[in-house]
Amino acid sequence: MEQVANDLHKNKDALLNEYKGSLFEFLVAKKIASLYDLEINFLDGLHNDLFALFSQQEDYLRNYFPAYLTSLPELALHTATELKIKLGISKIDNVMLSGRNRARSIEQNGDETDLILLHGKKETNISLKLSKKGSFTNTKSAGVKSFFSKYFPLIDPAVQIEFTRFYEQEFIFLAIRMFEAKGLEYFDTFKGWEESGYPVLPGELDKELKKILREFYELINGKIYFYLEEELKKSKHNFLKCLLPLMGFSREDLFQMTTYYNVKNSSIVYHQCDIYGIGDLELNENEICLKKNETSLEIKIGEISLQLRLKPMNKFIHSSYKINCAVKIS
Repeated sequence: MEQVANDLHKNKDALLNEYKGSLFEFLVAKKIASLYDLEINFLDGLHNDLFALFSQQEDYLRNYFPAYLTSLPELALHTATELKIKLGISKIDNVMLSGRNRARSIEQNGDETDLILLHGKKETNISLKLSKKGSFTNTKSAGVKSFFSKYFPLIDPAVQIEFTRFYEQEFIFLAIRMFEAKGLEYFDTFKGWEESGYPVLPGELDKELKKILREFYELINGKIYFYLEEELKKSKHNFLKCLLPLMGFSREDLFQMTTYYNVKNSSIVYHQCDIYGIGDLELNENEICLKKNETSLEIKIGEISLQLRLKPMNKFIHSSYKINCAVKIS
């Protein structure tokens, strides 16, 4: 029963993150449309099935996380107001939720655009984030087996091959160590682990197994750090360009907007909004500094910190891990 309760709790948190993000995007777009007297046009442009989806998400928050449901409209209003002031656009023709309007389907291809403001022949692309004050804001999830080849195109292709081989070998060693720790006979990676009744989520592991998993993270992080350090030595300029997509800028004309909130006495309270484009960031290639932590890497560029953290997609027993990228501006 305790295991079932833990699974339900984790599932509820995962749905909270998904649903609050989806509803927040919708509410911000609706508030922006209202500020420009375009609310009817905006609502008419949405797919009909979206309203049923949003209603389902609202019901979920109402039942399990009512504080978010009552606070999201206020957070959205602050965000929309700050966005209009920052951009200084006096008139727009429409606002669209990326990929969700009837009139047009947006092919994202890794693009972080959530909102599109149409004004004349121009488009303003907005990426929206909702984060707790002082926390890192997630920007990208990169597959560990394609990280270097996809995000560092000038790197020697042999690096990705070598790193993937190292990663897969260490993943096997991880499985062997965990099986030995529990006195189980090892056959093939984690075959039989879940069937034997052992946890598959990192947070549910006992102290001994958590230590083994943490040491696996450290090994992989160390290897990533080594290759990144080598690339930085070759060209600071090229290295910095490669970091932009990991920081959430897969396109140069994108604006990142993060709304921060505090949690006070179970209430969600607005803190501030940050909005910036690439041109607003002071990215000096001579200020790049790599730092290796126990279970993460950090790349600092002046006031900006890019965190790279190895994480399972879900169950740690599957080898398809990701490198979670997140940004914090001090």
